[in-house]
Amino acid sequence: LDANWKELLQNAGWEGQPLKLVANLPYYLTTPLIMKALESDLPFASMVVMVQKEVATRMLASAGSKDFGVLSLAVQYYAEGRLAMNVPRTVFIPAPAVDSAVVELGPRTPEVDAPRGELFAVIRAGFGQRRKTVRNALKTIVDEWDLSPELLDEALKKANIEPNVRAERLSLEDFSSLTKELLKGV
Repeated sequence: LDANWKELLQNAGWEGQPLKLVANLPYYLTTPLIMKALESDLPFASMVVMVQKEVATRMLASAGSKDFGVLSLAVQYYAEGRLAMNVPRTVFIPAPAVDSAVVELGPRTPEVDAPRGELFAVIRAGFGQRRKTVRNALKTIVDEWDLSPELLDEALKKANIEPNVRAERLSLEDFSSLTKELLKGV
């Protein structure tokens, strides 16, 4: 996880051409590895990964789903994602305790215009305390960015977001609008 992937590739003779990542990821490292790949500035032409089925569901979840979260939003921001196939546990020897799925991710130009770092800070804060309302969950951003609670309320209103909604109900576009409104107060 701490390796500099670009440096490793360059040391192996890579000259910047688009990359294809194909992996059967260790399930305990799946989310951090996918996030690192998505957030890297490496030119991935595609990523095809076998992951635990529950992770695939989270990767491809839509706003409003109980499986929707930071990983879902990262996939939506960076990639076009699709379920390629389900892989039942019975095809492995010995059979693991969980089913798997193959997910294909293709490149996508982000369709929102909030600055990436700030956008994901707001997203992570929103999901940092899943059962809290978005207004309460974003108090960490208010503190970190030295904003007033009134500015948060105003930003939510201008972004057309109900303060008592939970983060899993907000789309990527909602988070982008909210981030831009919050940044006006920084």
